[in-house]
Amino acid sequence: MEASDVFLNARDVIADGWCRGHRAEDAAGKYRDAEGTYMEGWDPRATSWCLMGAVERVLGHKVNGPLCNFISDRLQERGYDGYIAFNDGPWRTQNEVIGMLDDLARDAKDSHLSV
Repeated sequence: MEASDVFLNARDVIADGWCRGHRAEDAAGKYRDAEGTYMEGWDPRATSWCLMGAVERVLGHKVNGPLCNFISDRLQERGYDGYIAFNDGPWRTQNEVIGMLDDLARDAKDSHLSV
């Protein structure tokens, strides 16, 4: 799968529901299960996601390696100290996260990054 497609699909995930402070939350806003384990982006109970959680949702697993580095590098180029600083900014909006995923998709297409 091309990384650009991952970001475009993650864009659609964020359009369905966005959160900050956690990779994913359920409909009640909970991000831990009864045992205290954090909800991951691919968890079927999730109804909202952060930027990285949405990418996990698309991939079905944790983001690592070249794709994780790509996201981090592109956000740093835009003045953000990683995805948390971008996604969780106090004035951040869902539409800005969608816009960043569009930008990441364009950048990934230009770089020919695959996952």
